Amino acid sequence: DRGEDRHLVLQAMAEVHLLRKDPAAALELYNRLVAERGDSPKLWNERGVAAHQQGKYDEAAADYRHALELDPRYALASNNLGVALYHAGDRDGSIEAFRGALAANPGFVKARLNLALLLAKARRAQLALEAYRQVLMTESEQPIAWNGIGLVLADLRKFEDARNAFARAIQAHPDFAEAHYNMSFALSNMGDFDGALRETKRA
Repeated sequence: DRGEDRHLVLQAMAEVHLLRKDPAAALELYNRLVAERGDSPKLWNERGVAAHQQGKYDEAAADYRHALELDPRYALASNNLGVALYHAGDRDGSIEAFRGALAANPGFVKARLNLALLLAKARRAQLALEAYRQVLMTESEQPIAWNGIGLVLADLRKFEDARNAFARAIQAHPDFAEAHYNMSFALSNMGDFDGALRETKRA
């Protein structure tokens, strides 16, 4: 109404819809935006996020791939592609997408945590531990990484080491409910049932 750049205002409106978890309204705006400026990888990535929020994983993956065609080193789009492929059931493709994000931006902690989590779910323990430890090389008190290490070690039945990892996660983030919950299982497996109950209550 006051003459601001129409395209920028529409983009801001679409982003607000995404933040408010209103993907249908966001998608409607992104469709108009990419029709006008289809050469923007950022717009295609954000359109993918809107489709992703609606559970349209294949459509979201196609949008992320379009963003990557426009900018092959767009690490955020590659990370988002990994998440979409995982939700669509393509675990191998997801791992490759996360690795692509890290090739474009080795310091992208979120992508490395996603990769580590996926490797852990695939029971590739040593690769998962390595990925989590790479996170800790740059963020030594990263609670999600310590919690992830604890889960992998617990899966390997190394409960004392797992307990220590969960303790590091809790030290870094005292109200990390998941780490307290996981700690309770480690303590229970070590025979410390009082400690396990305490951690369950804290969780």
